[in-house]
Amino acid sequence: MVRIKGANSDYVYTGNPQQPIEENKDADPLYLKIFICPNDMPSRIEKPHANGWCEGTDGTCPDDKPSKKSGHAMICLDEKEGISLVTENQIVAKGKFTVETDGKKIIEVTDRAIVVSYGGTIIRIADGEIQLSSQNDKPIQISGNLAITGDVKITGKVDLSQADVTFSKATIEQIKKS
Repeated sequence: MVRIKGANSDYVYTGNPQQPIEENKDADPLYLKIFICPNDMPSRIEKPHANGWCEGTDGTCPDDKPSKKSGHAMICLDEKEGISLVTENQIVAKGKFTVETDGKKIIEVTDRAIVVSYGGTIIRIADGEIQLSSQNDKPIQISGNLAITGDVKITGKVDLSQADVTFSKATIEQIKKS
């Protein structure tokens, strides 16, 4: 056996030594799994272990030895579920990484920026800055308390008409002068 495994919905193990694998064109849903099994357990196209087949995850591995290893990793192409990357370990994307839905970029990660865009709202982290933008210049609402340490720079108008604010006369005069 080998530790690099695969499973395909169109092929099943038969148990027949003359024809150990049989094609099943009626399989539903269609899927293709490519995975590693560090315990070298059989996949669905091999004779099963006493506890069944490995399906590509630590939890489905039939190995029952005390020395059972973790560290499975699987890529699954599924007709109904789409594409999934499954592992108990870290998933790393190298290079530019983009998530799109309906032709629109939702998340884009490059070596210089992270951009999240959803429903006209954009959060961009790049070049030491965090930018928040909303569609049609709608106000960005912060629910909860906001604490700022450092300087605050405001460009544009400030509307404190609905705020419960108490300023000293000196502060008010200084604001007016600015």
